[in-house]
Amino acid sequence: GEFYKFYTDHDICSYYDLHTVDLLHTFMKGNCEMSIGISKTIIWLLYDRDPARMARIDNRLKSICSGQSLSPFGHKNTRYPNGLTCFFNATEDNPDAMEKSTFSGVGLEAQRISELVFWLQFAIGTEGALIPNRTINSSVHGTNFRWNPTEVIMSCLASTTELAWCLKVKSIGQSQLSSLLDLINIANIHLQRAFQCTQVL
Repeated sequence: GEFYKFYTDHDICSYYDLHTVDLLHTFMKGNCEMSIGISKTIIWLLYDRDPARMARIDNRLKSICSGQSLSPFGHKNTRYPNGLTCFFNATEDNPDAMEKSTFSGVGLEAQRISELVFWLQFAIGTEGALIPNRTINSSVHGTNFRWNPTEVIMSCLASTTELAWCLKVKSIGQSQLSSLLDLINIANIHLQRAFQCTQVL
């Protein structure tokens, strides 16, 4: 709440220029990297570290984006000839490499990471072909945990996309800062929930 509190308490202007803040690294880049990485980890663990499952997502991402000319963020669309997994720093040929890898984004401009979050939603889909779109039961330390993998991942990616769209505007009214704070909090809540799901797999 400090972000919102500072600007409302000081009443510095009716419109705040968002370009004066390093939004790319402060709010957008980190959230996008985390949502992609956690989604990858859930899928990787859910299917017992099966490389074929990730390969299917890679192929769907390539297929979807190859037919698009414009990105949802208003610039020329990025193509992903090597899919999603190429953006992770898994270099060792062992079962833990993909699980422990983090998003490196090599070859992808930082300001276009939000675009990858958007297209990943379509690559995964909601029809249940790649990950279950139904409630499943997990157990950790004797406690049962009921969750829907598709709902958890899609909520995480969609809330991050919505925040990224909001942060793309040139300026925002002071009265809208509360809505921006809400989007930041919602995105963070869905990130935390998705991370918790990785702990029960």
